[in-house]
Amino acid sequence: MKNIFTKLSKYILVYVMLYFLVFIITKNILNAMNMDFLKWVYVTSYSILFIGIILSCLQIIIKVKNKIVKVIVIAVEIFLLMIWGPIWIFKICLLHDKYEYIINTENKKIVAEVINFDQTNINYYEYINCFVKGTEIINSEYSPEGGSNPFEVNSD
Repeated sequence: MKNIFTKLSKYILVYVMLYFLVFIITKNILNAMNMDFLKWVYVTSYSILFIGIILSCLQIIIKVKNKIVKVIVIAVEIFLLMIWGPIWIFKICLLHDKYEYIINTENKKIVAEVINFDQTNINYYEYINCFVKGTEIINSEYSPEGGSNPFEVNSD
């Protein structure tokens, strides 16, 4: 059993890139069929990608024996993290202002997407399963008050 984990851990970057490739292909297929992933799938996938890239960078640094090559690898990885780090933080911030709720109306499950910033927009989408929603907006509501979320449960 330990031998299997040792062999699998040698290729973190390959597995992360394969996962991301499958994710992108699946996302494009879903978009062609007017479907999209729910928010939690995006957050999980981006987290797996970010953690996988960091772990693979550490793995590469540990495996390199030559000191000059190791310094070059570290410099390139720091440069890439300086570029990609803010992009990932920006993506996470963009995902953070959207809240998705699965609600029941008229004996039918729908996904309510609440977008809070300066105003509150609520878009309703078809619920397909626990991973996927439709992309066509069924209904939409607008409120000029920012920060209000009718689906949020207050624990006062």
